[in-house]
Amino acid sequence: MPIITNSWLKKTTGSRALEELFAMAADNIPTGYAKYPWTYPGINHGKGILENDAQLNCYIHAYGLMHVCKLWKALEYLPLDAVCNGFEIIDWGCGQGLATLTLLAWLKKYFPERSIPQCVTLLDLSSAALNRAQYFVGRSLLGNKVDIDAIPVDLSQGTYARDAYPRSSKPVVHLFSNIIDVPRICHTAIAQVIAESKNQSFVVCVGHHATANDAAHFRWLLGNHHAELLHHENIQYKEQLSNGKLFGWDITIMQHARMAKAA
Repeated sequence: MPIITNSWLKKTTGSRALEELFAMAADNIPTGYAKYPWTYPGINHGKGILENDAQLNCYIHAYGLMHVCKLWKALEYLPLDAVCNGFEIIDWGCGQGLATLTLLAWLKKYFPERSIPQCVTLLDLSSAALNRAQYFVGRSLLGNKVDIDAIPVDLSQGTYARDAYPRSSKPVVHLFSNIIDVPRICHTAIAQVIAESKNQSFVVCVGHHATANDAAHFRWLLGNHHAELLHHENIQYKEQLSNGKLFGWDITIMQHARMAKAA
């Protein structure tokens, strides 16, 4: 079993933006929290609304590698149709942009000619996290003209819908990384937004293996809107961090076809 470390991050993803984000977090952990960053006030086992740099750094130090590792495994099942003729990204509950950064790194490594999105929409309630996400996604796309919109939204409400609609006619990759089990997230409203889009949509939903019930509910809602399940797996304790912590994942990949135009 390979140990998931920062060396793994560099070797596997090749993403300078991810390396910079992780290095910045590691260099600025509050005193006394390097070994137990998840205990820092406000983290709330990864479900808190992060409001300052100290919380952001502790979150990355505690959970960042697991985020990237799970996403990297999930993207193996993302159909190339999602990006072959241009695409855009909507990152729901984006936090510091780990899901988007991982997708961009994965595409650059395996499909470099198709690695640049039309636009990126980052959605989160935390302004501090959004600012950091926008900066590092911008670093990842440096030299390319890509609109990166960072929008503060409360995903427990339905009023954000217009902010979450696609901004182009291209297929949309909807990213949900470690967010679908957060109690305040309104699965029903999100599924409705995806279903109402006229774009072809691909949903990548990744979480802890114990989020199986939340993920199943989300799949059911999307299925009621005629989304097709492409892949699902739930694996317990498959990978290991350098601190000895074992972790697994729940992965869902779904596709929602483009809506027919009205006659």
